[in-house]
Amino acid sequence: MTRSWPKPKPIGSRLLARIQKDADTGCWNWLGCISAEGYGRMGAGNGHTADYTHRLSYREFVGPIPDGLHIDHLCRNRRCCNPDHLEAVTQRENLVRGEGPAARATATCCARGHAFDEANTYRKPNGTRLCRACERIRAAKRRASKHDDYDGADDANDNRCGSAGSLDDAKLEIDMILEDWG
Repeated sequence: MTRSWPKPKPIGSRLLARIQKDADTGCWNWLGCISAEGYGRMGAGNGHTADYTHRLSYREFVGPIPDGLHIDHLCRNRRCCNPDHLEAVTQRENLVRGEGPAARATATCCARGHAFDEANTYRKPNGTRLCRACERIRAAKRRASKHDDYDGADDANDNRCGSAGSLDDAKLEIDMILEDWG
């Protein structure tokens, strides 16, 4: 006698049964199993494999994922499986849109607002970019600390590159620092 298994529920209804809709963001937050990377996981319906819920949601509500493309969370919420928040993009585009090193590599200015242009950018041998204006300010502060009571602490609220953020403002600030200890 062969054993019969119940027919699995459709993926769409299984997904919708285990989400919580966030009224503020519109995200469909997955309430089931979460991977170590923070993505929702669910059985793919074949009894053998699990897949990411955002990929299952895209396939169920949008259509097949084109070959060579990855699913990007436009909302940046890895638990979200709202098909309106998902887009099929190249791996490069997905990385650039994210928050990791690839995203920082495409930044057009430093954290203090100075442009990453040819004149203001130093590229280290490992490829990391440094803002020359910020480096000049830090160097001037280090030199100044040897000649007065400057404690050398880098306060988290200290805007090292001036409030306006232009290269000319940074040069002016450096000149003022150098005059103070000169």
